[in-house]
Amino acid sequence: MLLLGSVTIQPFGFIVASSPAVRSFDLTSFYFGCVIDTHVNGVTEDIGCTIAVTGYFADGKGIAPVQTYSFAPTKGALQASPLNKAVLPATFAGLVNVTFGVADMVGAATVLIVDDLAHCNHA
Repeated sequence: MLLLGSVTIQPFGFIVASSPAVRSFDLTSFYFGCVIDTHVNGVTEDIGCTIAVTGYFADGKGIAPVQTYSFAPTKGALQASPLNKAVLPATFAGLVNVTFGVADMVGAATVLIVDDLAHCNHA
């Protein structure tokens, strides 16, 4: 095996329309941020990051254009910064799967936080 460059494992998560009652969904917005685990008594510190969001269509005909969003802490060390709101384009409609991933990381202990997803399910 030939290895060129560096190998990294980056945090990611996904949302899947797995219920028989949900044929597809539209994802309109969410809040996000990144923290780094300091490994000291569960303390985390906000850290800048860029995330990539990919949507997969229900018809199996490809993916929505990948969207990237950046987070930059606005508070000092060990103070929680507010999460950023990401608003997705109209192309994130009729999806069966959405993947969130950190596109750049400072360290192996980077954690992606996603909250308050706004979506519309289609039966």
